[in-house]
Amino acid sequence: MRIRVPLVCLVLLIAGTAEAARACVCADQVLNDRENVARQFAEATVVFEGEVLPGGREISAPSRDEPGLSMIVFRVLRAYKGNPEESIPLYDAMAGSDCSFGQPKPGEKFFVYGFKGKDIKIYLEACTRTQPLDSAGPDIRYARGEPATQEDLTPPGERWRLLIDPSLATRGATVHGTIRRADRADVSNVFVTIWDVDERGRRETSMAATQKVNADGTYNVRFLPPGRYRLTALDYDFKPAVRFVGEFGNISLSKGQTLSSVDVLLNPEPLGKVSIRVVAAPPELHDRLLVWLRDAQMDALGGPPYPYAQTAELDEENVASFEFVPYGLYDVYVMLTGEDVSKPSWTHDKVQVQLNGSHSETVVQLRKNDLE
Repeated sequence: MRIRVPLVCLVLLIAGTAEAARACVCADQVLNDRENVARQFAEATVVFEGEVLPGGREISAPSRDEPGLSMIVFRVLRAYKGNPEESIPLYDAMAGSDCSFGQPKPGEKFFVYGFKGKDIKIYLEACTRTQPLDSAGPDIRYARGEPATQEDLTPPGERWRLLIDPSLATRGATVHGTIRRADRADVSNVFVTIWDVDERGRRETSMAATQKVNADGTYNVRFLPPGRYRLTALDYDFKPAVRFVGEFGNISLSKGQTLSSVDVLLNPEPLGKVSIRVVAAPPELHDRLLVWLRDAQMDALGGPPYPYAQTAELDEENVASFEFVPYGLYDVYVMLTGEDVSKPSWTHDKVQVQLNGSHSETVVQLRKNDLE
């Protein structure tokens, strides 16, 4: 069983090589466990401590094109939200995929968040905090109205860095400062990111840390390996036409150092919309086509720190729409889900689209691939 904590499930596509793959990737977008639990409680339909009962089953098997559907029956040990019955079936609509809850054995105990679907059934969703009961301390404390512990208030990145390298508890460096927006607006959804740099000081695509700032804009990133980095920040509270981005620049950290007053001012960056129309594909392929819009500079050393890369399905007019897109040049890929990526049955010429205003659009002409 794969248990994921927070909160984003994405379809990842591998570009440049014209290959594609499905994967479940979950990313923290929270300051700490206490904040994450509070959000999960607010969003969930039912919350309870439960024990897996016999009687779960596969309802539909996964196919080449779609994940399966399975049901897991829980005995409710202690309910916190939603007034579930003594036993309750929960459904997994991603059965057989990387985002599946898995096949727990009868007798296993979990802290469970269930979400109501359009069919009124209660579902176990990917990238939530549903997890074994013995790992759910922050959830149990919040649910029972107990005070948060230091563990509950620790940024998740700190725990991971210490887990990977316990010596950082004594030799790790600390960076702290304040993030402000140029318009003096709220900064409660701002994240600071500390990127690795190469020997010439150019930003690499890997990062040493990313952490949500405090409500007052202050941040304190601890347990960083000594080295050279670049520090940037982004407000994830996008508006239709603008996002706020800032960059401090390169920093050097020595063993045990505390670097103070690393302050960043976030300035507005324009956003727009991109529409991709796909033509020449048979109608029966419509629901399997996936369009990927990807910043052309995403893999470049020293490129923009927050490049845009998103996937979208086609609407009834065979158009994939992308919102909140920063101005720039983008590669466009159209993929057919559920087929052997090394032998695509449909392909297209290289397509790029430039966004310099509120809206840009282009057309992708699919053609049958000669596999012989």
